Amino acid sequence: MSKNVILVGDKFATFAQQENVTTPLAFCAALEDGKIDACNLILGQGVSDAWVAHITDLAAQTNAKVTLVNSVSAKRASSKSCHKVKRQNALISEPQVLRNNAFSARLLIDEDCELMGDHQTGHHLQGMLLVEAARQMFLAVIERYLRPQQSNYAVINHLNSTFQSFAFPLSTDIELTVETRDEDRPDRGSYDVQVVFLQNGSPVTTIDTRFTVFDAQRLAPKEAAMAQARTQDCIAMADKELAVAV
Repeated sequence: MSKNVILVGDKFATFAQQENVTTPLAFCAALEDGKIDACNLILGQGVSDAWVAHITDLAAQTNAKVTLVNSVSAKRASSKSCHKVKRQNALISEPQVLRNNAFSARLLIDEDCELMGDHQTGHHLQGMLLVEAARQMFLAVIERYLRPQQSNYAVINHLNSTFQSFAFPLSTDIELTVETRDEDRPDRGSYDVQVVFLQNGSPVTTIDTRFTVFDAQRLAPKEAAMAQARTQDCIAMADKELAVAV
C-alpha cells in the first residue's frame, strides 16, 4: 500500500476503486494482515468518528505508524451548533472566524448520516448533502457568532444552489460570508449569506441564501397557531371533496 492513502467511507466503494484510495474495512484488514508498516492516512468523506478511533487503536496494536492527516481540525460540530440530535447527522466541523464577516469549517460526512441511508450513485457526493451542510453551516455561525446568547429559530426565505463541478468524497473546506445583515430588532435578525464548498482550493458548489432568525420562544406560539389554522383548512377542504363525491 502506498505511503499516502485516502480513506473514504465504505458506501463510497465506487470511488474507492481508484489506486491509493481505500475504505475502513479494507484498511483495517490490511493492518491486521501486517501489510502496513507506515502510512499517511488522508481522511476523506464518509468515515465515522468510531472508525477513526478503531483505526488508531488497531494501528497501535499492530505497531504500524499510521499518521491521520486532516484529523486535528476535524472536530464534528455540536448538536447545539447544527441543530442535530444524532452526532452522525452533523456534517460540518465547528466553524471558525476566517476574517471579518467570514467563517470557515470542514465538511465531515459520516456515511451513517440520515442522507446516506440509501444507495450512493457514482463517484461524487450527492448534491443534497451539500445543501444540508450549508444549512448547518449558517445555523452554526448563528449560534456561535451572530446570536450566541439567544434562543434561535431560523427560517429560510430564499436558497439558490450552483453546482460548478462534481464534488467528490475528499477533504472539503466550507467558507461562509455574511453579505448583508439587518439586526435592528432585538427579537429577530435577517441575513444574506454565501456558502462556498472548495476542494483542492477550487469552488465546487456555491449556495446563496437569505434567512431570518427569530427568538424561538416568541415564534413558537405564532407557528402553533398557524399550524392549527392550516390543519383546519385541510379538514374543511376534505369535507368539500367528500361532499362533491357523494
